Amino acid sequence: MSFLSLLISLSKEEYQPGIFAKTFNDKLVVIDTSGSSKQQINGTMQMTLPEYSIYPWDKKYDWCSNCPHTYKEHPYITYSLKSRKFKINSYFIRCGCCYTGCCCDDGYYGCFDCCLYS
Repeated sequence: MSFLSLLISLSKEEYQPGIFAKTFNDKLVVIDTSGSSKQQINGTMQMTLPEYSIYPWDKKYDWCSNCPHTYKEHPYITYSLKSRKFKINSYFIRCGCCYTGCCCDDGYYGCFDCCLYS
């Protein structure tokens, strides 16, 4: 198979929504976090919500974790489904918290750069 044929076959694959997209409207996803911080959303600094991390639509913002003040603190986010088991066969980790503005504000450090990378 040529490289071009491979690209064409990959581009024809049908999008399959993930577990969070499938269950989002049913309110089955339980999210627990260590805390949140603010981000530029639609032109203003707003406290981010953990649900932003699973919204099944395109957006230019996401959830920002709280910012640790010591090396003993470890920001986190966990997901579970109410009364259900699920298997994760792939995942994506993104470090950083913004798409535009490159700034998070936790009220302690103030606004600082956290440019997105993965």
